[in-house]
Amino acid sequence: MFAFTSMGVNVIDSINDGRGPYVFKISGQLCHCIGSLIPKEGRRPEYAQLYIFDTENEIRNRMNVGTYANRSFCPNEDIVAGLIDMFNTHNPIVHLFRTARDRLAENGDDRYIIRLFGDPDKHGDIFSAPVASEVVGLVVGDVGISDVGHDLIVQDQAGHLQKVEEKHCKFMSMQYPILFPYGEDGYHENITYRRCARSQAIKRKKATMVEYFAYRLHDRADDFNTPMRCKRGT
Repeated sequence: MFAFTSMGVNVIDSINDGRGPYVFKISGQLCHCIGSLIPKEGRRPEYAQLYIFDTENEIRNRMNVGTYANRSFCPNEDIVAGLIDMFNTHNPIVHLFRTARDRLAENGDDRYIIRLFGDPDKHGDIFSAPVASEVVGLVVGDVGISDVGHDLIVQDQAGHLQKVEEKHCKFMSMQYPILFPYGEDGYHENITYRRCARSQAIKRKKATMVEYFAYRLHDRADDFNTPMRCKRGT
């Protein structure tokens, strides 16, 4: 209901026979995709489009998405509205998509894209001023095809989905916004080890994806570990 990106995967449920904790087992490759800012004519908005298209009916649109995915699911309207207000207040990625919504509404004839920075702490852009206190990306005019490295470009209208790299620093926040409500950075390739005796002995200077998630999933007394406290439905 709130994810910016879709998840494509073949889940094997037969392993869950009711005799132990739930196991998420897949066959083949797991992939995540994102579409355009505006849905095709006649298509219902989904994923990132819900933050831009027909937001006057956003609560109902999101509830319809939830029931469409699971007919037995009955979302609570007050909870959905509360989560939307929370994201609008605290999530810089949502701020970015809301800005695109406002620009598209004011200048319907102009074309815009969202450029989400793939490099952490990347500030400023020659095309536009920052739109959020924590700069995660920019809404810019159509810059055409350009080499933007690890940046993610979301077009206003596109006929195909594009794959979102799991190494993009905002991937986790876009796929699981309820678990990362402040749009926090997830794994990326430039995470370095903290300087200590143990890290000095490692030839590799940057953390691997396995090390990052092992660190995030380790419960600590001074840290409220949201992923560790979530349930399957989250």
